[in-house]
Amino acid sequence: MSIIASSFLLLFGGIKFYLGISRDKPVTFLFILIIISVVVLFNVIKPHKVKYTALGKKFIDHSYQRFEWLKKKENDISIFVYDGRGNVELTGRFDLSAFE
Repeated sequence: MSIIASSFLLLFGGIKFYLGISRDKPVTFLFILIIISVVVLFNVIKPHKVKYTALGKKFIDHSYQRFEWLKKKENDISIFVYDGRGNVELTGRFDLSAFE
């Protein structure tokens, strides 16, 4: 079952739960079913477990190697501004270790 269909069913159950409470109807069984549905859907869909394809793994590994220089502490960025009169001034110095 897709995540859209399961979300629709949970939304429908939530609306029924709200209407039951607002009209003073017994909703305990519906509440228990909604909780069980959320637990079962979480175990079936498994959003916490991502499976990458071989090409996806290769791309991620290549990206880690390509941007390894950003993780090094000795790399920092200096920003220079050209004022139009031939002068260049340093406006700031930033350390990239804060982005780790």
